[in-house]
Amino acid sequence: RSVTLQIVISQSVLEERIESETGRLRRDLMRLFGIAIIIGFIFSDLFARRLAKPLANLSAAAAEIGKGKLGVRLEWDSQDEIGTLVEGFNHMSQRLEELDALKKDFVSSVTHELRSPLGAIESFLNLIESKLVNGQPANPAQFLEYMSRIKINVKRLTGFITDLLDVAKIERGKMECQLRPMKVQEVASEVVQFFEAKSKEQGVTVLNRLDPQLADVHGDPERVRQVFVNLISNALKFTPAGGHVWVQGEQYREGNQRYLEVAVADTGRGMDEEDARNLFQKFAQGKNVNLGVKGPKGTGLGLFIVKSIVEAHGGKVTVRSSPGKGTQFLFNLKMS
Repeated sequence: RSVTLQIVISQSVLEERIESETGRLRRDLMRLFGIAIIIGFIFSDLFARRLAKPLANLSAAAAEIGKGKLGVRLEWDSQDEIGTLVEGFNHMSQRLEELDALKKDFVSSVTHELRSPLGAIESFLNLIESKLVNGQPANPAQFLEYMSRIKINVKRLTGFITDLLDVAKIERGKMECQLRPMKVQEVASEVVQFFEAKSKEQGVTVLNRLDPQLADVHGDPERVRQVFVNLISNALKFTPAGGHVWVQGEQYREGNQRYLEVAVADTGRGMDEEDARNLFQKFAQGKNVNLGVKGPKGTGLGLFIVKSIVEAHGGKVTVRSSPGKGTQFLFNLKMS
């Protein structure tokens, strides 16, 4: 026996069913799409508000800085991109405040450095004029003393202008050092002799302890002399009567290269870590400058020039100091 089964599928019914399911799927997708748009809009609004607030604060703070109110700070706790932006802005604001303070100090120092010697020169010239009798000095000895005072103030002005020109060269990358074999101990001895009169007047002993038999170093004698002048002058400024300033050196080797580490040390009042950290910046002066320093306080350019000269020689300069225990400035030069 056999049984035959015949299955008949109505095409219209099948199409109707497919159309129905497709429509339902379409409606579900539309609902999901609508929900996604709403959620996206909500999150976008929240994100925009979160982003807009710090940006608005940044804009307001920038406007304050533009009006001259430096040192504005923003608070932002998160570590995201906005936090990084706020941190960078705060650093910029702090740096602008520091630069503004340096500018004010520089203007004040320049005014003093120019007005003081010029005023002294004018005063001595007036005195000389008042002491002339028929075009001749009434007291030749006093006349020579006045001329000596004028020369000292002219020299002070010349040194100040030279420092400014050197800083300008450094900033333009035009600091030139003609390196050649030289005897650093002879240059140090010359500078120590140069400060002999001043050190005796202050009651400070200045010594050159560099070994006369040291091998040559590679350097520019004039620039190295400038380094010694700035460092010894700085040491004398902060060393009281009865103190000592000295130059010493120690050889060491790195690989196949020999170096001489030169130290200019003193028994002065020293400095704290904050002053030491900012010491080699342009126009920077530590708290020590205002604590009873005798004579011209300078403009804070000398140590910046020292650092630039030493680096032009391929070396580096460092400082060791603590309050009340003196200071050591160290720099290294390549040896032959």
